[in-house]
Amino acid sequence: MHFLRRVGYLLPSPAREYYRLLLAVASDGVFSIVTESLLKVKAASAPEASGEDSSPDSPPPSFIALPHPSLFFAILYQRSLTSSGWACYNTSTPELQPTQPASRKGCLKMTFSIVARDPQTGELGVAVQSKFLAVGAVVPWAKAGVGAIATQSWANTTYGPRGLELLARGLSAAGTLEQLLADDAERAKRQVGIVPVSGAPVTYTGSECFPWAGGRVGEHYACQGNILVSEETVNAMARTFEETSGQLCDRLLAALAAGQEAGGDSRGQQSAALLVVREKGGYGGFNDRFIDLRVDDHARPIEELARLLQLHKLYLFPPDPQDILPIDGAIARELQELLTRSGDYHGPLSGVFDEQTREAFWHFCGRENLEERWLEGKRIDRVVLTFMRERLGS
Repeated sequence: MHFLRRVGYLLPSPAREYYRLLLAVASDGVFSIVTESLLKVKAASAPEASGEDSSPDSPPPSFIALPHPSLFFAILYQRSLTSSGWACYNTSTPELQPTQPASRKGCLKMTFSIVARDPQTGELGVAVQSKFLAVGAVVPWAKAGVGAIATQSWANTTYGPRGLELLARGLSAAGTLEQLLADDAERAKRQVGIVPVSGAPVTYTGSECFPWAGGRVGEHYACQGNILVSEETVNAMARTFEETSGQLCDRLLAALAAGQEAGGDSRGQQSAALLVVREKGGYGGFNDRFIDLRVDDHARPIEELARLLQLHKLYLFPPDPQDILPIDGAIARELQELLTRSGDYHGPLSGVFDEQTREAFWHFCGRENLEERWLEGKRIDRVVLTFMRERLGS
């Protein structure tokens, strides 16, 4: 290993960092392949081999054009699975070029996702997880009354806005997909799922996506993933979505968790996102973003996403009519006790919901961002009362 470290010092600085990272993460079998290739590249780029002057004023040899680290290790992983040879990118040694050089167009997304709709509410949504920083900034796209799209695996982010525009013009999901692929010379690297507001969803996996890669379509959803442990990830997502009842956000998150439980991304976890749209569903009714939650970097992003969803429901969901309680004497006294502990109420524990108690209650709700659950009159949302009991003690 000491010798291998010394080899790194012989490499030009652009390659030295990659070599150092390789020492830290590569297995013995893959490492030996890469080491041999790097040494070949070093030899091929030496002044003696290229015929260049070795004086200090000579320009550095045309040594390397390595890909971004995420691509570098993705290809390394793929080579280790297939036991095929490794070749570094080298502008001066064609014999070391990979058989399918990766383009820099697009953004590599090793991930699994589900796009779906709720025909009862009209909601559309996307849930996604990946071993990639901030996957929610790239993969999910949706527009109320139009459709939802997930673009991944060398994600072509134009698929999102262009796909929604095509759907809005009246194209079916299949027609939209056909148009997107026709305009993309690198469609073999792409993976995409599309669900329209009505009509059949579609999923597409290009022939050059890293395995396991594929998708599954149901009546109201499409699941897809690449670099997965197995196809059971996609099957588990589809099965769970079909079997789970409730709101679309809960069904999407349940499907995502099931996919992870079945194996998920073969490289692990890092980020996750949940996007649900509906007409005037955003804050204040000014846009359609009913739910837009992202976990950009976390050891257990799906669990963290579930926690954020519960907070979102607490702060931004309207009260369920079944949870609206009248403020009788017992609840009024309990509120006065709780608000005394919070420092908002300074009156007697009378059990009467008077103006002083109301003002204290309003101040508490405003400070805790519970305005969406505020009810006029002598009424209280059961969710708010439970929150106060948990926060302040009962």
